[in-house]
Amino acid sequence: MNTDSTAFDYVIVGGGVAGVYSAWRILQDAHDKGGEIPSVLVLEQNDRIGGRLLSLEPPGIPDSRVEIGGMRYSDAHRWVCSLTEHLGLAYQPLPSDRPENIAYLRSTLLRYQDRTDASKIPYNLAPDERSAKDLSSLIMLSAQRAIREITGDPNAQPTPQEWEKARDTGRFDGQRLQDVSLRYVILNTVSHEAFKMQEDIGGYDSVLHTWNAIDGYPWNLGDFAHPVKFHHTIDGYDQIPIQLAHLTAELGGTACTRTAVTELDHDQATGLFTVTAQPGDEPSPTSYTAKKVIVAAPLRSIEILNRHNNFFWDPGSDEEDRFKCVTPIPLFKLALCYSKPWWQDLPPVEVPGEGERRITKGKSNTDLPIRQCYYWWTDEDTGRSVILIYDDGTDLSYWAGLRNRTEDRYPYDPGQAGGAEETPQWVKHRAPRLMAEEVHRQLLIMHGLSEDDVSVPKPYASSYMDWGEDPYGGGANFWHVGVDSVTAAKQIVQPFDMELYVCGECWSHAQGWVEGALQTCEDMLQCHLNLGEPGWYKPKADN
Repeated sequence: MNTDSTAFDYVIVGGGVAGVYSAWRILQDAHDKGGEIPSVLVLEQNDRIGGRLLSLEPPGIPDSRVEIGGMRYSDAHRWVCSLTEHLGLAYQPLPSDRPENIAYLRSTLLRYQDRTDASKIPYNLAPDERSAKDLSSLIMLSAQRAIREITGDPNAQPTPQEWEKARDTGRFDGQRLQDVSLRYVILNTVSHEAFKMQEDIGGYDSVLHTWNAIDGYPWNLGDFAHPVKFHHTIDGYDQIPIQLAHLTAELGGTACTRTAVTELDHDQATGLFTVTAQPGDEPSPTSYTAKKVIVAAPLRSIEILNRHNNFFWDPGSDEEDRFKCVTPIPLFKLALCYSKPWWQDLPPVEVPGEGERRITKGKSNTDLPIRQCYYWWTDEDTGRSVILIYDDGTDLSYWAGLRNRTEDRYPYDPGQAGGAEETPQWVKHRAPRLMAEEVHRQLLIMHGLSEDDVSVPKPYASSYMDWGEDPYGGGANFWHVGVDSVTAAKQIVQPFDMELYVCGECWSHAQGWVEGALQTCEDMLQCHLNLGEPGWYKPKADN
């Protein structure tokens, strides 16, 4: 048994999903095999476990959790689905696009069901883009035309299998698909108006702009090509890493928060690493030795760590290019709490085959800077409700002048919350006052209401997180144009000839999702650390 409190078999940098999942799997695997239990240390610079998963309890609504980080997963995310069930976490459907919800586009108030009616939409689409089927997913129309040009088959369909075949041999305008941007191919297969409508109705700025074509199409088709069943964990998505940290501790591992790793060194003679970290309450740093190091962190975090001694790359080197093959995508979440769900008072709409329906849940979208609006929660007893705003990419420049006003946070009204107190984490993440007020103003506009409508209460509380801040750098990371992502993803797991490994969402093929973090962890664990596939994993959904 190792008695040196600073010597470990594994030191894991990062206490997000990838970090604590890796720790738990390593320990659980050794325990199941009856072998010697390795010593594992997880170091996290934040004051909590969870990384880009952050679930807050809104004041006055104690039974709900607001996700101001990652919030959902789909049936196709088999690692997340399997892990959630294995951990025994309760989950429920997370509605998204519902016919009665709003699409406020180009100052036109539509309901979501209107998007397939060419006579109602405010876009000058080409005649061959105006059928109800095509309007239901213009990205699918573009992908279908693209794959037929790529393959030369007039009947080809943009299935995952076709895209994988096209990865190596496919050409568009004579170019490899990894060497042309997704936007270029879209604009050469549908009109600019179709591109703008897909961008506006989708609610994202970044997902049609950043990718190369071979990685961008499959990602977008997974979200926008057909109805997708999403879920969320009832007690908060961050319960996944929190529970994994508890299990890690039960198996003998250690997770330290408020401990920032400041430097890495490697002794080639011994093969050992020295990991230097600064505990929050200590006057001087602590050094740990490790046989293996796992860096479970995104690009921006590694950039910050690299500043100290250029451990990962020298400026301008091939190693730098190896890491900097992705673009961090800024995004923020902002939640507003209301004393009543005023959106439910809007006139109902007739949904064919279902009768009149009012807005109660799901998502509405707009081309206003707030972009995505989730009707997140309504308490059945009190009526207190939460709306969640999700914004990314270029629209964040609109909020730039409002988001840093830390000295002027939106005031909390405990009277409307039934006298409830804010939790410390909620207080920490109060939104800037001007930002919260502007979000409220735009919400009224997109719902067709006057800015001074007295029937709509002012929000009584707010929370906010900008995931572009250090050490995250962004809420997601997308592959660059020109990058062979399959090769890059494999190389980054063990980027050097030493026992240092990298995992997480950043260099995955499910970027922006927890699923991507778990996939890269399993690549590392199974292919490099010789762990077997866990018995609880279900590669297919139960029928």
